[in-house]
Amino acid sequence: GAFTVYAGQYQPEASIFFSTVQVPAFIALTGKARTYEPEPGSVFVSIRAEEVNIVDEETRNRWVVDTAEQTVERLEVFSDALTSEYRGEKLREYLLEKGISSELTEGIVIALERERSPDEFAKLLKFSIREGLKTLDLDSEDNADAKADQKEFVLELLREMGGTKGVDYAAFMDAAASRGISEQVVEEVIRFLLAGGQCYEPKIGIIRLVG
Repeated sequence: GAFTVYAGQYQPEASIFFSTVQVPAFIALTGKARTYEPEPGSVFVSIRAEEVNIVDEETRNRWVVDTAEQTVERLEVFSDALTSEYRGEKLREYLLEKGISSELTEGIVIALERERSPDEFAKLLKFSIREGLKTLDLDSEDNADAKADQKEFVLELLREMGGTKGVDYAAFMDAAASRGISEQVVEEVIRFLLAGGQCYEPKIGIIRLVG
């Protein structure tokens, strides 16, 4: 979510940075976080910056992925704690016996004592992870090659099924599935071909290649 970052008179370097940085920019920031909860379920977060620097997109992406992976690992432990139905000291003993670190154990014990809807809390975190990863462009060269192969396969299958005359979309999906290509991949490639003008829909449910 969104949060406010500020620098006071005792953080002159951070103040100068914010007044001169060209936006948009990726930054690395350390500071003191504060939360304000005007009403249940509504939390505002602010950070008083102490040190801040410019970073490149690759570094930012790596941090996001690392954070997502570690959060997923913690959520797995959190879910285990929920299903155990232990609380307080019994939960602490249960997690420590399973080899969970004392820091994470203590955090989960406190969270389950304070969190009003732990299931919803876990769902919200999972949603945040997905949304965060969606912002990244993680296509490697291998992925790009794989997508090119998939596009070529779909084109070839369209030609094979008489694509210049028109192919029933449902029948095409079945044919692709029988050859091991998922529905999601086919839909993605078809959207790409439509956007690029390589095929069109003369009527609903029919795909026709151009040329």
